[in-house]
Order: sequence, then C-alpha cells, then structure tokens
Amino acid sequence: MIAFARLTTFSLACALATPAMAAELVETGGGFDIDDNQSASSDIVVAANETIESLTVSLDIQHTFLGDLIATLSNGTTTVTLFDRPGVPPLTFGNGDDLDGVYTFDDLASDPFSETGGLGTIPEGSFQSQDPLSAFAGASTAGTWTLTISDNAGGDQGALAGWSLNFITGAGAVPEPGTWLLMILGFGAIGASMRQGKVRKASVSYA
Repeated sequence: MIAFARLTTFSLACALATPAMAAELVETGGGFDIDDNQSASSDIVVAANETIESLTVSLDIQHTFLGDLIATLSNGTTTVTLFDRPGVPPLTFGNGDDLDGVYTFDDLASDPFSETGGLGTIPEGSFQSQDPLSAFAGASTAGTWTLTISDNAGGDQGALAGWSLNFITGAGAVPEPGTWLLMILGFGAIGASMRQGKVRKASVSYA
C-alpha cells in the first residue's frame, strides 16, 4: 500500500512538473474571388485554446498582378500585413509578376515579395510578411482569424482557392506557481512515506 502511494504521488508530481512539449495545430479556410477594386475576406474559427509560440500562413492564390494586392491577417485587436502592393511606390503600379500557387508567410523566410518584377510568375515558396507574424506570439490560438485581400487597381483579377494557419504551441512552457506548489507537496509526501516505512521496519522484533 505504501509503495503504491509512493508511486502515485511521484507520478503526479512528475506529470505536474514536466513542461509542455511543442505541438502543431493546423487550421484551414475557404477561398473567394479577387475582383478589380474589391475587397474580400475569409474566416477561420479556432476552438483550441493554446498559447502561440510561432505561426505561418499559407495562401493558395492566383492573380495576374501582385502590385494590385494588399493582404492582412487579423485576430482580436491584432492585425498583421502580409504584403501591401509590393513595388508601390516607387513604381506606379508596383510589381507586375503573377501569383499562381501556394505561398507561405514565415518569419524565418529569407525575403519578402520583391518590389520589382513583371511578366513572370513568382515561384511557390516561403516569404517574410511585411509585418512580423511574431506579433501573435504569446496570444491564444482561439477565436476568429480573418484573412482579407483587396485588389486596388483595374485590369487584373484572380482568386484565393484556400488558406491555412500553422501554429506551433506550448514549446518551453513553464509550470504555473500552483503547479510548483503541488510538485513540492508531492515530493514532501514521498519523503514522509519513506520515513514512515523505515520506522515501521525498525519496530519489528522476533521472538
């Protein structure tokens, strides 16, 4: 019975004291048409309530003139600009390259969309957002995440096929003060049970 109590208390203390491991959470959203001089949005509602360590955003998008577009991501009171008419200014119409594929925005990427270009298609890959996505670090994953894309010139259109959020959560979590207290009490109970066992053993006598 004492051994079982020791094991149970020790297991509880260790479980409470162990920092949470990093986890990945992926959420996906629907698409919309991107029409001339129009703005459209898509929402992802996240039920999980986890602390954000880092975040990347992927857009499956087609459009024939990057310099027309502004894209933002919002959650609660925080809004991050993914890109804002690259190349405007100094160019009147901005980067004239096309988008056609999946483009991921990641703080660890080497470069943002180029300010110059035209008559080509930007290869799929990872890019820095205009504003760092680390603005969401430490916040909760829960809530409504809104992607908004606006077309700000005539003559070129496109569509968003879909988009996704990729969260890394819980890395390096530190136990709360209450958890530390339970851990200390747990190890104290282990010590007490061990001392009790030694006393009982010392009191045994043989005829």
